[in-house]
Amino acid sequence: MPLAYNYIRFSTAEQRKGDSLRRQDDLAKAYAEEKGLSLDESLTMLDLGVSAFKGANAESGALAAFLEAIDNGHVPVGSYRHLHLHGLGVG
Repeated sequence: MPLAYNYIRFSTAEQRKGDSLRRQDDLAKAYAEEKGLSLDESLTMLDLGVSAFKGANAESGALAAFLEAIDNGHVPVGSYRHLHLHGLGVG
């Protein structure tokens, strides 16, 4: 069964007070179940309060660590990364 990895990000610390973390986690679990994927929670990526506007998450955040794990062969070929694009309603 292919693996899926969850990437949770929101831009401001203020958003942590809301429901964003739980909602994004639930969406990832539902996506994995719907697509027949095994959600590997050992490498869940959290960029909480990290803006993606200038790519900070890909330069030094959890997304950067995930990309490095891919490059180092720790993420199997054929795996999926789930992310929720806020405002676009796609996962």
